[in-house]
Amino acid sequence: MNVLAFVVVIAAWGCTIFWRGGWARLAQLIVFGLLGALFTIAGGFQYWWNSGMRPSDTRPFLFGCGVLILLSQAGTFLLAAIGNETGMRWPGDDPRAPKRARQVRRR
Repeated sequence: MNVLAFVVVIAAWGCTIFWRGGWARLAQLIVFGLLGALFTIAGGFQYWWNSGMRPSDTRPFLFGCGVLILLSQAGTFLLAAIGNETGMRWPGDDPRAPKRARQVRRR
């Protein structure tokens, strides 16, 4: 399970950094988001359970992988929002927005 989690972390960060596409980015956000949530919940539960039942076997590796996957998807979301893939415009980007009048300083 640890090897699979590590491979998914590498794939999630690789897709976040190198893959640029509209629908592919949405699919990546859904798939890696679900896997990240699953690894985070399962890893947190495993760490909590092992800390009480088997203290010598407590490792937060799976939980850490899940958090890293979720952080990569937060980066994907931010890159999409900054790159204007969401369809929303930044305030003041509308060409029909009224121009601000210059203020003339009086002496």
